[in-house]
Amino acid sequence: MIIVTASLIVGAICLSILLAFIVFFAPREAHGVERLKQKISVREQWLATCSHSPRREDCYLYATGFTHALHIWRELAPLTARVCLPETWDNEQAVAATNALLRQYPAAGVPYAMMVAYASAYPCARKAIPKTELVP
Repeated sequence: MIIVTASLIVGAICLSILLAFIVFFAPREAHGVERLKQKISVREQWLATCSHSPRREDCYLYATGFTHALHIWRELAPLTARVCLPETWDNEQAVAATNALLRQYPAAGVPYAMMVAYASAYPCARKAIPKTELVP
């Protein structure tokens, strides 16, 4: 019993030393991968990926996910929804409009630009909120 316990303790110590060696002495870059010299913003990545034809599928997948979130927003909080998508919509138009907005407004982020693009194309009709009268 003592031998088993001692061997488990020695094994745990060896694993700890190995883990410490891996964490502290491992190279920072992965083999064959060069570290980026400059950080690239999401906006710049989007424009590099999605502003040239043929567009990568990633652009359309992002737009599709965005539209799913807009549908959920409309279902959960219809009074605050700013976008009312029809049954079918065109992701190509949304991606192109997002690109145009990102070029026109360099400080805008991709989600904000896409929201403006969808809200411009598919605005919700605002219904008048009925007035509530207090009866004495």
